[in-house]
Parts: sequence; structure tokens; C-alpha cells
Amino acid sequence: DKELIVLLRSSQSLNGKPKALTDIEILQYLGIDPTEEEAINAVCVELANLEVYGIVKSTPKGWRWVE
Repeated sequence: DKELIVLLRSSQSLNGKPKALTDIEILQYLGIDPTEEEAINAVCVELANLEVYGIVKSTPKGWRWVE
């Protein structure tokens, strides 16, 4: 989803480096209700696919864009 990529790509910490976003932050930004199981699964699949391609990385603090 383009909106997910834009979110992860544009989130930066104060030092200008990519900021990790938690699952909850991602869902809130995308306007997905935590009870929408199908939508949540779709986001999880998209994040996993992006990680396989080396575009994002899962960290203990959340998902972050890979520079």
C-alpha cells in the first residue's frame, strides 16, 4: 500500500534518521480500527513483504524504513 510506504519513509526522529513506528502507530495513521482483523492482517502481510525485499526492518521498537 502506497500510504504505508509513505508513512514509513517519511517518519524521522529528531536526528533525521528513520524512526521506528509501532504497529499501533501504523494502524492509527492508516485509520484502521484495532477490531478490523482483515485490514490488520493485510497490513501485517504488506510489512512482511516489505521486510523480505529489504525496504523496512522490524526492530524491538517497531518498523522502520531502511536507508
